[in-house]
Amino acid sequence: MSEAMADESLNEASPQPEEAAPQPLVEETPAAPDVETNAPQPEPEEVIQPRKAQFEPLGSTPSPASKGANSMEMLLDVPMGVTVELGRTTMAVQEVLDLQSGSVIELDHLAGEAVDIFINNHLLAKGEVVVVDDRFGVRVTQILANGNGKGLH
Repeated sequence: MSEAMADESLNEASPQPEEAAPQPLVEETPAAPDVETNAPQPEPEEVIQPRKAQFEPLGSTPSPASKGANSMEMLLDVPMGVTVELGRTTMAVQEVLDLQSGSVIELDHLAGEAVDIFINNHLLAKGEVVVVDDRFGVRVTQILANGNGKGLH
């Protein structure tokens, strides 16, 4: 057999692949944009130049002292604890347990000596005990500066 015949017989003997059926054309939709790759590139950072500070003149705002009573009015309704101390002493637990109605506790102040007046636990003044309509009271006799024992008057 000749080569041509052999090729023909081979072609006839072996099944020929059918021509591929035409594939329908499918339009490819573009892929969703990749956020990382399509993200806007950061612009180079802008350098911020320092500026000199601008202040109002000192005399333009009213000072608290010029407001006078207005600044004090906010404090007039603030409650403060007032304590008058006749004196102090130290007692053992047994002595406290032995106290009964009518017991006398000896204090470190003398009779007639000025009592201490505390405002919010700070010594502010000295005074004397008085009786007004069957009630005890304290007459302020000396106001102390900063609780150091020196009088303001």
